[in-house]
Amino acid sequence: QSAGRWRVEQVASVGGAEIETPDTLGKIAQRVLDSDRIVLPESAQWDIYSGTISSTLLEVLLELSSVAALDVTVLKTGHPRLVVDGRRPAPVSAHFLGRAVDIFALDGAPISRASASSVRGVVEAARDLAAVLQLGVPAGFDVDAGQRRIFSNLVHADHLHVAVGRTRTGAGTQ
Repeated sequence: QSAGRWRVEQVASVGGAEIETPDTLGKIAQRVLDSDRIVLPESAQWDIYSGTISSTLLEVLLELSSVAALDVTVLKTGHPRLVVDGRRPAPVSAHFLGRAVDIFALDGAPISRASASSVRGVVEAARDLAAVLQLGVPAGFDVDAGQRRIFSNLVHADHLHVAVGRTRTGAGTQ
């Protein structure tokens, strides 16, 4: 805390049950895990090992990492099962289904301090990917001209939420 404001300086693993590295991983999963442009907490690595993360989401991560280096906060483990946004009944989160990622930082800078051009570049790249169905962004970056794929609210003031549609899971192991 500084000058009465909190600032996140580091993201730690959110827990979960440790999963051993499988003997074989799918090519896409291995590329994500090997990438020096995608930083994953242990819990996100374990999610990939478990084979419950959409292969399409992993492909999107690789695409977005070509625009900026990504620091991931959460894939599945550690995210609430239900979306808490006032809808009744509350829908199941795309994270819980293995189809969403929250990105905390770009090129090593937390989203709240990242350059506007870096944030806009990743948001526009995600917007242009047909597989991306939802994009939660900080205020000022909802660049889809009211099409409702991109949304901005207080919950997403400090990270990017990227979700893909229904795809097969199991890309993590084969």
